[in-house]
Amino acid sequence: MKTIKPETPAKGSASTVGSTTPAMPEATTRLIEQSLRHLEFRIEELIQVCDQLREENATLRSQQASLLTERAHLIKKTEIVSSRVESMIRRFKSMEYDT
Repeated sequence: MKTIKPETPAKGSASTVGSTTPAMPEATTRLIEQSLRHLEFRIEELIQVCDQLREENATLRSQQASLLTERAHLIKKTEIVSSRVESMIRRFKSMEYDT
């Protein structure tokens, strides 16, 4: 196993006083932890938004499929009614010529 030795700072530098390894100031550590908590919170929010959008997308796709089916049904119904009206008009015209 390889042993990792901490860097030894130059003589007379501030980090050699009272410590063998340079430590991060407590304020910096707190700031990093706070930033990480905020980032974690934002990620959780984004996950929730993605889940909501996924559900909404599925609902909209289902509605779209339903509306397309209804549209096709209404088009067919319109064609049938149009055909019947044309047939009635032809009958009226033929009755008109017969009289």
